[in-house]
Amino acid sequence: MEKVHFRNHIPPWFQAGAKVMDIMTTERNWNAGLIWKSFTAVDARKILATHIPAADKEDEMIWAHTKTGKYTFKSGYWFLHRQQQPSIGTHSKFWKALWKSNLLPKWKHFIWRVIHRAIPTKENLRKRGMEGEETCSMCHAEVETQNHIFRLCPVSQMVWKSSWLGIISYTQMDIGVEDWIMNFLNLFFNQDGEEDSRLLQFISILWSIWLHRNEIIFRNVSVSPERILHLAQSHVHQWTQAQKLLAARQKDEREVSLPAITKGITIFKYGRCSTEGFICLVVDAAWKASSKGNCNQWQAAVGWEEDTDQEPRLSGATKIFALSPLQAECQAILWGTRLAASFASNVVVKSDCLEAVQAIKNPSKAVVNIVPIIEDIRLVAKNLDYFVCIKVSRTQVSKAHILAQRERKGK
Repeated sequence: MEKVHFRNHIPPWFQAGAKVMDIMTTERNWNAGLIWKSFTAVDARKILATHIPAADKEDEMIWAHTKTGKYTFKSGYWFLHRQQQPSIGTHSKFWKALWKSNLLPKWKHFIWRVIHRAIPTKENLRKRGMEGEETCSMCHAEVETQNHIFRLCPVSQMVWKSSWLGIISYTQMDIGVEDWIMNFLNLFFNQDGEEDSRLLQFISILWSIWLHRNEIIFRNVSVSPERILHLAQSHVHQWTQAQKLLAARQKDEREVSLPAITKGITIFKYGRCSTEGFICLVVDAAWKASSKGNCNQWQAAVGWEEDTDQEPRLSGATKIFALSPLQAECQAILWGTRLAASFASNVVVKSDCLEAVQAIKNPSKAVVNIVPIIEDIRLVAKNLDYFVCIKVSRTQVSKAHILAQRERKGK
């Protein structure tokens, strides 16, 4: 449930027991005048962009932290973790760059665990109630914290300084190892771009320090800075070879699958074609994130036109409220389908939106804010003898696109 804000004061209609139907008309539409009068402009647009299903259905709980609105343990964990550590969750640009990088998945997960203080150092284990020695396994002089093991331990300092990067790890003592790591990774992301040699060296050293620490504890190996450097270079070499193999495999797959991809068609079909009339429409939407520049421009509009060489029986456009381009495209399909259904029992609707057609085919995987629209499209389709919704190129829906653009701009 999303919190909404009233414009100035609590309106008279909002009393104890107020329901959503109180801001709807008897024709099952939003009462736009009342909504604009009662809520802030931002919230009014969100309400008006919410699709009212044609059929009555029970209310259901929606989980706002997944695309589909369904709860998962993973999304619940992330939600709680962000609540507990809001400062870490704000580095969205950093995390996007990390997850998008070509690093090994286990390295990405390792960095995530270090920055979220989830590495089982002796200090962390003690905090979780486990008894045992707390001193560093490499230097035996200080408590084994993340800051010590990866940065301040004399062994780690020697490794960083002797590495190809030549880092003096005991500077910037006013920040923790988590920020220290993020600062270096951000530097490499920003300065090096796709050239990832420094990024690889840095993370492989962090990873190798931890591996060597575990070797000392579990395999009784002697402490050796040279061993850490050897492990780091070995992992960089393995990563490089893996990337070459991956590139070769992807090249082979592209050469094999290219003809199949070019022939692939995304299409939703329902029913069997009959003799009770036929119509084919192209539909499209025009959407803009903000319409502050011109008060005559709406945020979104949809257009439709019969796909024919003759005078079209159906052609038009209308303004709508939509929270995203995808929602607007789904509305375009719904408007076109409803109008076409009044002309014929065999309907074909062409859209250039792949995600919208895929959602009609499989509503269970659709983004939550388009599900009611998708359900109404399928409901109209079931009342037809034959219905097809097919993904086509943008040039094929250009007539509908022009109509939608003109309508949105108020021309």
